[in-house]
Amino acid sequence: MSKIVVDSSVAVKWLPMFWGEPLVNEAVELRATLGIAMQHARSVYDSVYVALAYEQKAEFVTADEKLVNAVSGRLPVRWIGRFF
Repeated sequence: MSKIVVDSSVAVKWLPMFWGEPLVNEAVELRATLGIAMQHARSVYDSVYVALAYEQKAEFVTADEKLVNAVSGRLPVRWIGRFF
């Protein structure tokens, strides 16, 4: 499968058509999700969870060290290994 790179204005317009049903609920702003994905070079899949944590003023705990390293200090993401 090849990767397609699109401009954020195009993604905001067309991405909802591919999702169909809301991924989480409407609490997650699509623009915030795409902004996180593009600014930190992360997938939309990862970024939707980060955006939800940010908007809910909560921490997102994950085993994905690459995600934590990419956004650490700027967004509420913590590596689960810190707790053990």
